[in-house]
Amino acid sequence: MKRYFVLICLLLTLSCGKSSLPVPALYEVDVALSYPTESGVAPHAGVTVRLSGTMLSLEERTNTGGRAVFRVPAGIYKLFVSEKTDGQYFNAGKEVIVRSAGEPLSCPVDLSVSRTSPLIIKEFYCGGCPREDSGFYANDKYAILYNNSSTVILLNNVGLAMTYPYPATNTTNYDYEGGVLSYEAAGTAPAGLAFWTFAADEPLLLGPGQQKLVVLAYAIDHTRTFPKSVDLSLPEYYVVYDSEATKNHTAPSERIPTSHYLKVWNYGLTGNWAMDRMSPAFFIFSPESGAALEAFFRDGSNVSLYNNKINFPRKMIPRSWLLDGIEVFEKDNVKNKKRLPSHLDLGAVDMIGGLGYTLYRNVDKAATEALAENAGKLVYNYDGGAEGSTDPSGIDAEASLAAGARIVYQDTNDSSQDFHLRKKSSLKP
Repeated sequence: MKRYFVLICLLLTLSCGKSSLPVPALYEVDVALSYPTESGVAPHAGVTVRLSGTMLSLEERTNTGGRAVFRVPAGIYKLFVSEKTDGQYFNAGKEVIVRSAGEPLSCPVDLSVSRTSPLIIKEFYCGGCPREDSGFYANDKYAILYNNSSTVILLNNVGLAMTYPYPATNTTNYDYEGGVLSYEAAGTAPAGLAFWTFAADEPLLLGPGQQKLVVLAYAIDHTRTFPKSVDLSLPEYYVVYDSEATKNHTAPSERIPTSHYLKVWNYGLTGNWAMDRMSPAFFIFSPESGAALEAFFRDGSNVSLYNNKINFPRKMIPRSWLLDGIEVFEKDNVKNKKRLPSHLDLGAVDMIGGLGYTLYRNVDKAATEALAENAGKLVYNYDGGAEGSTDPSGIDAEASLAAGARIVYQDTNDSSQDFHLRKKSSLKP
């Protein structure tokens, strides 16, 4: 059992001394897990269930009947379950409202099977860096896609998208109905204003352990003006750029060939596709075999207008196409709300902008150490985390890659478990 009590422990401590502060009443929440019939998995013991609120975060493990019981004060909580068993990933997330005492609050949780992908988001840099004088600079954004498998994969027609609304901290998120995302049950994810695909004429292959960096903003050498930034002008990089869809972007460096410009499928009206700095939600997808992107793009039945506004069109990407995603929250902002559905990303990772931090995926320690080719190449005692966040594996992924190792990264479809806040971009020495 792992418990983090912030408010409760403080109140209990004070109540044992001279303070007369009341101890909050605790109410039972009885969580019961159920698995899809077709999975062949029955409820069982040992599954970690997390319950998080504004002032506390709790973890309990299920008993043999697949049940876990919490005792918490009245309030609004988020419940998360993520598990890999029998070669399948299961997860679920839901809001739990605890109002009063009496009988335990019954909380049934239907787990869904999550897709794991050989192509993952290894790193996501969006928060910007400090300026030399004062303030911050935030036009330097990128994502690194990585082949996490042992086979060659094809990147042609892999799509990149972000959700709308852009920030997680919108005062109102009109996609919520009764505390649940309106598209959660449908299994879709909203690609706001446009999506992008690799559009190479020839097969674009990515071998095991290989990666592609995609510039999401200005594909230039930012370090010339802002030394603490990054150089995004290398000719091997790819870039999202289109004179109509990204009118707020400057043209990429001449060092980057136009063949490395991703193809845009633009349905926005204003040409302002732009990655949020503090709390974006970003995901990648690939059409099922035989599906035509052109037909999907022109199909009006898969369009959802955010808050019924014609200026905010979104294409709803079907679940079977979704590969990987990262949900980013602004650290310590109580207004954060998830936008990626739980089957794509169960949780969220915190970002602190303006300091040059990056979001970096954790290493799957067991899988990485199991590779015979990694003997003598893995570097340990990782200390690159920021703000108390770190990679629990202890493996320094970038140093190990430089030593010739092949890293297998963790992929549980839960950003809160799969990523950590890193002190600096992997592009910085």
